[in-house]
Amino acid sequence: SFELKIMGLISEGKPLPWEQAKKYAEHIRNHGINQFLSIYNKTKNRDKNYLLWGDEIEYMVIAYDDESKNAKLSLRTYDILHKLQKEVEETLRNGEIAEVSWHPEYATFVIEGVSLTCLLQVEQNMKLRRATASKYLNQNESIITLSSFPRFGCSDQFLEPHHEPFGPKLKSAFMPDEVLNPHIKYQTLNEGLRCRRGTDVTINIPIFNDKKNQNLFPECEKALPDHIYMDSIAFGGGCCCLQVTIQACNIREARKLYDQLAVLGPIMPLKNDRFVINKSRFDTIAYYISLDKTLKSEYNGSNSVYDRNIYNKLIDNGVDEILARHVAYLFIRDPLFVFEESLYQDDESSSNHFENIQSTNWQSVRFKPPPLNSNIGWRIEFRCMEVQITDFENAAFVIFMILLTRIILSYDLNFYIPISKVDENMATAYKRDALNTEKFWFRKNIFANFDGVEDEFEKMTINEIMNGKGNEFPGLINIIFQYFESMNIDIETRNHLGKYLEFIGMRASGKIQTAATWIRNFVRSHPNYKQDSIVSQEINYDLIKMVEETPELLSEFKIQ
Repeated sequence: SFELKIMGLISEGKPLPWEQAKKYAEHIRNHGINQFLSIYNKTKNRDKNYLLWGDEIEYMVIAYDDESKNAKLSLRTYDILHKLQKEVEETLRNGEIAEVSWHPEYATFVIEGVSLTCLLQVEQNMKLRRATASKYLNQNESIITLSSFPRFGCSDQFLEPHHEPFGPKLKSAFMPDEVLNPHIKYQTLNEGLRCRRGTDVTINIPIFNDKKNQNLFPECEKALPDHIYMDSIAFGGGCCCLQVTIQACNIREARKLYDQLAVLGPIMPLKNDRFVINKSRFDTIAYYISLDKTLKSEYNGSNSVYDRNIYNKLIDNGVDEILARHVAYLFIRDPLFVFEESLYQDDESSSNHFENIQSTNWQSVRFKPPPLNSNIGWRIEFRCMEVQITDFENAAFVIFMILLTRIILSYDLNFYIPISKVDENMATAYKRDALNTEKFWFRKNIFANFDGVEDEFEKMTINEIMNGKGNEFPGLINIIFQYFESMNIDIETRNHLGKYLEFIGMRASGKIQTAATWIRNFVRSHPNYKQDSIVSQEINYDLIKMVEETPELLSEFKIQ
């Protein structure tokens, strides 16, 4: 199978408490590097002559109380997931191909559907996933794709069944421990993140300022004025996303795609140590890693945080300086979970210690070596897209990303800008209505390599990046259509894929609203909205019903 899981294999065993686990951190790092070297030496010359890719969609399960007009998050996903996985097992036992695989996630109300399919059947497969999961729902339940549940963590009942907060695991004033997946790996991961941090989680997100705003957290010192305060990693772990993994032909191609897609990351979504680390595990990439001649040393900036001992070990074992620095940067992190039974491994036949560190670096793009004992190639995981409301939208973004990798490789495109500009773009992307009101650093000529640095890039709107800027910049979508012409793609296929590209172009231009804008407008126009920036229980109920009952929500978007 083509392994796509962001968490690697779900381990079983006895986890060590953090105070004990951290004593083995150096052991795991050292053997993790040995395991990487084993994989690298066995697969560095591996070539694949075909495109293989897959996508992952995370779904929320909703439970409705129609009498009280309340839409809640259902904690029944363990039972649903068990039935879905059993169906897959029966399919495989019958010698048939399973079109979808199902996996648990950090939050107990989320399930993940993973699929490999051809480019012309992406939306069809997404509809199949939704229909398959729906077979095992109760009558009052539904499955939706929404990046964040509007009333997640609110004081009244937002879970089915209801549980009280202030548990010993999350230690949250808003979130009960029951939102955390009961699997031992997620429980241990949560403890590792919280204990490793050493302080309570403090998250402040700017509130939408309306006419009758009020201070929502008047007695909390950690809450900033005019912000929504959150106190648990579960607020992030409970969000849903859309991810794409692409198998490259070889390691060289994978390294190029890693770099080029890292630049696109901010455009698509619409932080007692061994080191002082200027980026969190959840962030943009730290270093470009390609051996491409267009990669200039100054693009990687002055970030010098990486483990010198690991770096030297990799160099001594034949890894080039650029890739060695990337791996040595990942391995400045501590392992977040340690299982007593798997401490001592054969580094030639196991990769668990490597994956322990690799899979807990949640950057915008992930560079993935082939799994042990497989014929899989080197892969890249693009991780930063928000899940969309409809299957059509999700399919459009997946198809765009796959076609984007084709033009990057076919035309040897060069998106390089300094890493510092990528970071700046990501900060810009988080601003409200950034699509229509902000500009992003992007390379002016993506077909050429200039000698200067400052003259190579400028600020563009997402519309200009996607749809073009007259004679100054062609636009990524137009280049994809040129690629269709060069490949002599038949008219039926061109038209089929073209409708998704047309949607991406209209979304980039602002002619079709983003989900965030549509939701904000829905709330503000609701008859019960009091202009106080609060999504009430009834507003939330009507919103979730609209999301669920309008499978082709695009008909509700205003086309200007």
